[in-house]
Amino acid sequence: MAGPLEGIRIIEFSQIIAAPFAGSMLSDMGAEVIKIEPPTGDPWRYALEIIPGITGYGRSFFALNRGKKGMIIDLKNPKSQKIVEKLCKISD
Repeated sequence: MAGPLEGIRIIEFSQIIAAPFAGSMLSDMGAEVIKIEPPTGDPWRYALEIIPGITGYGRSFFALNRGKKGMIIDLKNPKSQKIVEKLCKISD
């Protein structure tokens, strides 16, 4: 989406509500936001399911993470740490 932050890349390491909401606003203004989640996923994924019984698709999660790209990375893994390091070097 074009906007005043077009061309800006942000790496987001956040969960639940406040920081993901800030990231979604940056995305709304045109920034490329890449959300990094742990292998278990953001806990908010599992709250307020869209379809009862199908987990991982919480309404609030989708609202708070609209317009973002996402990656699952295990930050305890040295190879994953290298990936994050490379992402940070090419981000704002």
